[in-house]
Amino acid sequence: MNDIRYGLRLLARSRLFTAAVACTIALGIAAATTIFSVVNAVLLRPLPFRDPGRLMQIAEKNDRLHLPAFSTSALNYLSWKSQTRTFEQLGAIGFQSYTLSGTGDPETYAGGQLSASLLPVLGIGPILGRAFTADDERPGAAHVAVISESLWRRRFAADPGIAGRAATINGTACTIVGVVPRALTLLVNGDIWTPLVIDPPKEIRLNHVLLVVGRLKPLVTMRQAQAEMDAIAARVGAEYPEVRDWGIALITMTDTLVSSQLRTGLLVLLAGVGFLLVIVSANVANLLLARALDRRREMAVRAALGARPGRLLRQVLIESLLLSFIGGATGVLLAVWGVDVLQSSLPANTLPVLGIAIDRSVLLFSVGVTLLTGVAMSLWISAALSARL
Repeated sequence: MNDIRYGLRLLARSRLFTAAVACTIALGIAAATTIFSVVNAVLLRPLPFRDPGRLMQIAEKNDRLHLPAFSTSALNYLSWKSQTRTFEQLGAIGFQSYTLSGTGDPETYAGGQLSASLLPVLGIGPILGRAFTADDERPGAAHVAVISESLWRRRFAADPGIAGRAATINGTACTIVGVVPRALTLLVNGDIWTPLVIDPPKEIRLNHVLLVVGRLKPLVTMRQAQAEMDAIAARVGAEYPEVRDWGIALITMTDTLVSSQLRTGLLVLLAGVGFLLVIVSANVANLLLARALDRRREMAVRAALGARPGRLLRQVLIESLLLSFIGGATGVLLAVWGVDVLQSSLPANTLPVLGIAIDRSVLLFSVGVTLLTGVAMSLWISAALSARL
């Protein structure tokens, strides 16, 4: 405690030096914390679905055409759904744009068709109203739709009575039956969704238009599910020769949402700020070492009064750790601002996340980086001073 108090007095006495060193450390910590907050949000934070590790994208593939993953046809989706035993349930998404009128000026929104089973597969439910039911996706059923949370807040002023409200979608009278949460937009970006109506006699098995998602049964591995889906693809191909060259590929939900290019780019950025911290630590350590050497008279007096070399080294190390913590705390504050600037400057849907935040994991990372920076500087200084004391 005496060393800490003495170190604080020394830092307060040389305010310009303290501010310069603390700001240098803060910039390095801020950069590392900001980039790690993005990496945490995209690669480490669990997806906002129930038990996301059991969610799979079920895609079609064609080795002859060099297509490792492709959209699914509606008829193949129905065949898979009726034959699978390793998946609890399958859900599907179609893609379409809609023009909404009857509730203000007409506007066009992205969206698509959702199977009634999709939200249960994902483990999410509507914020207001209800989701689609099996009756909604029958041919000839009444026209209904659900809207996104953002559209509900933006166009309907978060009206709590939105469920049951009439609207006109693509020129057809329709009833808005619910509001779905933001988590759905990770899979399909849009604001308006209608039921996925499949009329088998009117469908073509080679018309690949759907994104299919499935939830594995408990204790079923991805390898077991892939073996079953390979067998199903072989049976469907034998029954319908036009799709005999099409197989099935299972893809984890994380790999579906996070491309390999994005993953590599984020890891490269994280490595880059790691090297930046190494440079910051080396430069600050050299400044502290030069300052310590300028205090040789003070060190000599203290040694003459009985202070051992280890005692003198400890004082210098504590000063470097104090500077590191001051810089680290300032860096976290800068990172909070940096994350806000980053989110506001990125185009919409650039990252497959609902938001970036300085959460507990990011704070623990910042504390760890601060400690590591302080220890690295301390070791550098101690190695240089040990030969001089």
